[in-house]
Amino acid sequence: MSINAISSSNAADLYSNTANLTPDGLLIYCQSALGSLDSDVKSLLNEQTLNLARKSAISNCENVMKKYADVPNGAAEWAEYDKAFHDSINSLPPGDPVRDQLQAKWDEALPKNGHFSKEEWAGFTGEIHSILENVNGNAEINMIQLQSLMSQRQTAVNLSTNLMQKCDEGTKAIVNNMGR
Repeated sequence: MSINAISSSNAADLYSNTANLTPDGLLIYCQSALGSLDSDVKSLLNEQTLNLARKSAISNCENVMKKYADVPNGAAEWAEYDKAFHDSINSLPPGDPVRDQLQAKWDEALPKNGHFSKEEWAGFTGEIHSILENVNGNAEINMIQLQSLMSQRQTAVNLSTNLMQKCDEGTKAIVNNMGR
């Protein structure tokens, strides 16, 4: 069986020259479309995995901050907060924008070394919660995009299956007609 794929020079002319629409060419097109969709799905799944790590890191910081509804008192409480913040930062890959945001917040808090007013602490806690809400929003958008891609992939699989079935039926019809 030879493969008559559509060359790039006549790809724009796809519908004007139906001789290029061979079953093999259509299957090759479906295969490339599936490959592209699969790489997009993999990319979004990787992003979702990273979003889970981001949520976990930010939640750890936020939980320690909520533990001290008021400002951390004393070196022991500040050390616990310091450790949670550093663990969260280090749990994310270098260059990650959320890691950079957490690092910036830590750098902002470091000179105070636990000496916040209640208002400053509430604002600081609110900023960390805002980062978490942004990550949650991005994760939801990614999930919607992933659902859309999975639907497109299912359509491409159905199209490929139907094409293969039609090609098989055509071949069977030719064989049956040859015997008459």
